[in-house]
Amino acid sequence: MVNHSQSRLDATFAALSHPTRRGILARLAHGEASVSDLAAPYHISLPGLTKHLRVLERAKLITQHKQGRVHRCRLAAQPMKDAAEWFERYRQFWEQRFDALARFLEESEKRGEAMVGLQQEPENRVQVRRIFSAPRDRVFEAWTKPEKLEKWMCRDNPESSTRYWDFDIREGGGFHIENRMPDATVYKQWVGYRELKAPHKLVLDWKWERFDPQSHRDDGPHESLVTVEFRDLWNSTEVVLTHELLPTEELREGVRKGWNGCFDVLERCL
Repeated sequence: MVNHSQSRLDATFAALSHPTRRGILARLAHGEASVSDLAAPYHISLPGLTKHLRVLERAKLITQHKQGRVHRCRLAAQPMKDAAEWFERYRQFWEQRFDALARFLEESEKRGEAMVGLQQEPENRVQVRRIFSAPRDRVFEAWTKPEKLEKWMCRDNPESSTRYWDFDIREGGGFHIENRMPDATVYKQWVGYRELKAPHKLVLDWKWERFDPQSHRDDGPHESLVTVEFRDLWNSTEVVLTHELLPTEELREGVRKGWNGCFDVLERCL
């Protein structure tokens, strides 16, 4: 005999397995919407979106109705409640283990033991994390589409003048950036795409040199490595950026401040 409760859970989890469908549900959590409104954030056709809506409808996660000539969708919460109750059964199990892990970490810290996998960040790198309220594909494009990249990268100082050239967005390609600061200092940078895995990860060779107009001397070139990971969070995206090969604390602090400023601009652009 078929276990109908289990079948409903299977349909719910299958429907939730795709980021586009999760994004649709996140949008509908704010109220009903038309099909065209739901399609707007995604680079898919209306027939493509309709397939996702059918999956959600079969799982009874949404309902559809027609208002005039417009098809509108509404969130149906009961299957989500059933899934939440299923997870709740295992909450106590995991909480007990998290409590045990916390006690173990506390005891290890008291003994001064080094925990494998929990080591401190190496001295020559900086890591910056930010959650953007936009789908992962759109955030990834901001790093790989010249017309979008120009709007935010290295634009953390509104008083500086920035130009870009020689765009070649592919593995093995790259582009150049020149920043002229208010004090006439010039930073020349070259960004190379060592690894490009859409929409999950970028590995960038990052080289730069600094020209000081007062001394008429170049500082550099400096070479470093930037790894950018894009993590899907329903209709948002966590970006984890790791910038390595930064030998001095002064340099690391400047890079950390620069990336945070760039991310502030990117957030406004998205």
